[in-house]
Amino acid sequence: MSNMRLDMSLQQRPELQLRLAPQIIQSIEILQLPALDLKDMIEEELLENETLEVRDAPEVREPTPLDRANREAHENEEFEAAYDRLERMMEDEGSYSYARRRPELTEDGKDKKLEALQNTAARAPGLKESLIAQLTFESVPDRLVPLVRAIIYSLDEAGYLLYPLEEVLRIVNGNAECEEPWTTEEAEAAIRIVQDLEPRGVGARNLAEGLFLQIKDDAEDVDLMRRLVRDHLDEVEKNRVPKIARDLGVSVEKVNELIERVARLDPRPGAALASTETYYITPDVMLEWEDGDYQVRLENGYIPALRISPRYLRLLHDHRQDPKVREHIKKKIEAARWLI
Repeated sequence: MSNMRLDMSLQQRPELQLRLAPQIIQSIEILQLPALDLKDMIEEELLENETLEVRDAPEVREPTPLDRANREAHENEEFEAAYDRLERMMEDEGSYSYARRRPELTEDGKDKKLEALQNTAARAPGLKESLIAQLTFESVPDRLVPLVRAIIYSLDEAGYLLYPLEEVLRIVNGNAECEEPWTTEEAEAAIRIVQDLEPRGVGARNLAEGLFLQIKDDAEDVDLMRRLVRDHLDEVEKNRVPKIARDLGVSVEKVNELIERVARLDPRPGAALASTETYYITPDVMLEWEDGDYQVRLENGYIPALRISPRYLRLLHDHRQDPKVREHIKKKIEAARWLI
């Protein structure tokens, strides 16, 4: 019987790992904020952290004895009120967390941000919303509704299908939980439903199809116009009018007349209903030409100057108060100092 020996040994293997402290991560996030987002974040922090305040310009006037007496009485009242408030906060909140955010409430207890959102004018419905709304007035078979909606949401702002219909069908079949997958024939039926919606021309897969869909059945020379768009659009772009005239069996003058009618059609049929939101840009940095050289200026004039509240600094060093309250103030002052 052979002897078996099990060797166990400890080995040290040097590894270098980079682990970022939460404050470092928050610092990186703040450094990446645009100026307006930074301003919003500071305003939220001013609401959250009572030890943080905006630095105002100091008064030059020398205080009188009456001013000092009134200020001392006022500070005593504020001290008692702040002490009671901090004790309640300690009971309700527990320890302070920088990442935490509370909604700003009005006097009647409503969320100011939510109220502002509710009072903001709603964005005008775009192309996709308009097409979806039209479906309520159409007799769409229930089975085709998912396909129709998928096609609508696959349109670009001009109203054209962004992806091949086969790709849209594959995605819908892959995401749906149904025993019987949709077929290519059903996909074609679904896109015809979309193409029957207004504005005419949406749901097209290319420019020729978009123009073709806009030609009405009762239009003058409807067959010639459709043949021109379907078969000779490339030749129209290359101005091969004589060749088009020979193929259509009409005169050159007639071809020019047909081209003029086609030119009145909309090559971007969905653009009229596309979202037209206006976005205002506030720069973080200004680059200006001054005295023969470029000058770079940081646009931070609307970022408030911050400081630690002197009132809470005095509360922190007041040994008469509860140690829990002092610890709470200390954490908030540390968070405020770190933010500054």
